[in-house]
Amino acid sequence: MRNNPNIHRIFAASACALVFACTMNAQTEERPISVGVIGGVGLNDPFDSRNVDILTPSNIRYSFSNHRYIVGPMVQFNLPLHLGLEVDALYRRYSYTSDAAPFNSIVTTKTSSNTWEFPILLKYRVFKGPLSPFLVAGPNFRYVSEGERSTSILSGNPQDAPAFVPRELKNSFAPGFSVGGGVSLGAKALKIEPQIRYTRWGWENFASNPTGFFKSNQNQVDFLINVRF
Repeated sequence: MRNNPNIHRIFAASACALVFACTMNAQTEERPISVGVIGGVGLNDPFDSRNVDILTPSNIRYSFSNHRYIVGPMVQFNLPLHLGLEVDALYRRYSYTSDAAPFNSIVTTKTSSNTWEFPILLKYRVFKGPLSPFLVAGPNFRYVSEGERSTSILSGNPQDAPAFVPRELKNSFAPGFSVGGGVSLGAKALKIEPQIRYTRWGWENFASNPTGFFKSNQNQVDFLINVRF
């Protein structure tokens, strides 16, 4: 019986497909634990924009500098059923300025505070592969450190002050809940994961006296990129 060249082609194509499938499976298989870095930018204002550049009932005018960058380490525990648990430590910086007018003079105070956020997110991968969409959701916790300030009267030279608790800082700690989604790109050795994440905070960290006319925004939207190994 003569050999059928079509059968040879079928066997060759099947072997190539099997090798390709095995290769892709090996490339996309997740390690039990992966670590990396996460960075990005905030997409909305850290303070309530309706309350910026207006005079409060206590005759203090507030404005802010929007430091949008975010950076920190992250770790992910890869679980069965397309699930993972991601824990981040995100650093960002808040800065704002208050102008008061006591006794016909103008006192300008610039305040900066460091913040850390610790989201603990359950991640669901829609499907495995070199291009894998995912969803995340879970609690988030924010801590605001003591501030740094400089004060000037009229056009005088700014006077730096040591670390202090800003008068507008009402809560150093705030809980929240984060949801988001993105896509995972790459192979087993390296994953790059751009995503959009929304956080709703339980209460404000910053609020002015006596009415809270100037306050931090409880809604937070961030664009983030994980790079993990």
